Amino acid sequence: MAQFLLDTHTLLWMRFDEEKLSERVRGIVENTKNRLYVSVASLWEIAIKYSLDKIVLPDKPEIYLPNVIYEDELTVLPVSPVHALRVYAIPQLHRDPFDRMLIIQSITDKLPLVTSDESIRQYRKYSLQTVW
Repeated sequence: MAQFLLDTHTLLWMRFDEEKLSERVRGIVENTKNRLYVSVASLWEIAIKYSLDKIVLPDKPEIYLPNVIYEDELTVLPVSPVHALRVYAIPQLHRDPFDRMLIIQSITDKLPLVTSDESIRQYRKYSLQTVW
């Protein structure tokens, strides 16, 4: 069984823009033997974007996202004190705090990050594993 951490956009594209996913990523998310993680940081980011009318969801985040987690059999990755305190350890190549948390969670928990974001991929030289 392989394990992966989904970037926020990957989670949203799985639901709303599947054609944006690479063929490799479609294979990963469709393989029921893989364990897919979604970070609490992504859930928080989606809720903030929803409140700012930057994204549209079929229902309120507190209703819609738990259903997505259940239906897609996702595992929620909490933000631990270790994650929060290790963010200092990566350089400021990317300033988005949600992405920085996903980067440090991916590195710390040794979960390849499923992302198309080139600015995140800069962290591969700091032990980040990415898949796209």
